Amino acid sequence: MQINHRFSKLGQCVPDQIDKELREINKEATHVDVSRNELHILGETQLVKIIKSLTDPVTSVDLSSNQLHKLFADNLIATLKALGPNVKKVNLSSNGLGTFSAQDLQRILEAIPSTVESVDISGNNLGSYPKDQLKSILISLGKRKNINLSNNLLHLQKDDLPEVLKELDPSTQTVKLCGNKLGCLTDTSLVSAFKSLPLKLTRLDIGNNDLLENRYANTLHQCLRSLSKDLLVLDVAEFDSKFDSQSFITGLPGHIRAVGFNNTDEYFSWNDYTSPSINRIDKELALLYPYSATTGSYLVKSGVVQASDDKIKVLNELRQIFVTDLYKLKKGEESSIEALRAALREWSVAATPVLGTPRNNLAPITGLFSTKKQEKPSTYKMVNEIFTLLEVVSAPGEVLQY
Repeated sequence: MQINHRFSKLGQCVPDQIDKELREINKEATHVDVSRNELHILGETQLVKIIKSLTDPVTSVDLSSNQLHKLFADNLIATLKALGPNVKKVNLSSNGLGTFSAQDLQRILEAIPSTVESVDISGNNLGSYPKDQLKSILISLGKRKNINLSNNLLHLQKDDLPEVLKELDPSTQTVKLCGNKLGCLTDTSLVSAFKSLPLKLTRLDIGNNDLLENRYANTLHQCLRSLSKDLLVLDVAEFDSKFDSQSFITGLPGHIRAVGFNNTDEYFSWNDYTSPSINRIDKELALLYPYSATTGSYLVKSGVVQASDDKIKVLNELRQIFVTDLYKLKKGEESSIEALRAALREWSVAATPVLGTPRNNLAPITGLFSTKKQEKPSTYKMVNEIFTLLEVVSAPGEVLQY
């Protein structure tokens, strides 16, 4: 559990006041927020003292919005070098870092200890640097698990962006690129940019990029298919009003197991994320056993064959497998594809006989289902689609047939 400690206006404090504030740090704090503290006013000695006071159990330090670009580069370098090995996450966003010379910014980023796993340098206008300088800046980040490059005018790199992104360390697991107007890129450049991202990437944030402004959803899906097969979580926050999230989920590559539609950080809400597989199962359950939110009851129509309770039960069991998988993904816990496939194969053994029972043939009701087709895909087809996308096999090379 994260325990926060917040400083206020340290930049306006005299040394004795700063010492007093440091003595009052919550001894159990894991996250220390020093954002908007006018740190640029302080000298190197006081800055280093503040950072050195952030000892274990502090693992996260927020230094955002402190006008750090007004410091001498050497002062900022000394400050960052003072971070202890306990600190795993540093937020340097919105500090005007893009006004440093490229050489100084490289030195600044190299000063961040290698023990820091997550670096946030969003909102620093880094896209304004010439291509070769920006490449060197990204190289200076070194090996980090998580890198936030959001709101950095990266669209200014245009066709050079793929070459720039290629400089991120291949072991990087999370990259945030939201708010960079990537929708301005041509389809070819967007595909190249996705292909240039780290091979071990498991989570990508591309929200608020107007990606659908000049292209159709199916074209975007084609671009997304160039993403690494290791990608599990995709954030696509706040696409424009024409964006149909349900259709978007359906067309995603099968290896993406969680999709988010809101601006979130590591501590995102459960409701902000869904699974493409859960989405498919829920649609099928709605057709098999439609529920009226208006009346608060299940709809039953005379003469219609209702789905058996056993069928509903096994589909809910299938849904729970993906709920568990989604929970692990959202918590950053280990959730291997092989473990998921094994759970699905085990479910399949018991579910196959039950899925052969009649399906509810209830015709679409206005307001309940939005479809122009009277014919619905069978439950077998829905399950097979999920299993095929996830490459679930009952024997080597054999896809489970439903």
